[in-house]
Amino acid sequence: MTSENLSVLMRELRLLDGDSNRESLIVQKKRGASVFKMGDKGRFMFIVIEGAVELKSKDSLLATARAGDIFGEMALIHPDSLRTADAVAKEDSDLIPIHRQRFLEIIKREPEVAIELLGLFASRLMAANEK
Repeated sequence: MTSENLSVLMRELRLLDGDSNRESLIVQKKRGASVFKMGDKGRFMFIVIEGAVELKSKDSLLATARAGDIFGEMALIHPDSLRTADAVAKEDSDLIPIHRQRFLEIIKREPEVAIELLGLFASRLMAANEK
């Protein structure tokens, strides 16, 4: 996600929460802590603010999300879907969870965020097809 759209997303999250303090939005995960497990019901997408989160399927590393990256975004598109990977903090990490309803409110006001997310989906789908 571009830094500009990440800033827009952060601003909109603060507006929706009625809070200008980003720390109130952050979930902290210690190194090795699970963010979610394969098979869990997906309810949130996450933005990595600091740290790194590994996405794994069985013993295979699929990706590493770092500061500015998002993961778990399928929960926004298909709200009753099950997680298809494990997400584990590779190092101490600060994350912001975004629920589908909150995301829908944001994209009504800032549609370019949705357009960028669609581009991300397309890129990830093309990368998966190349494997």
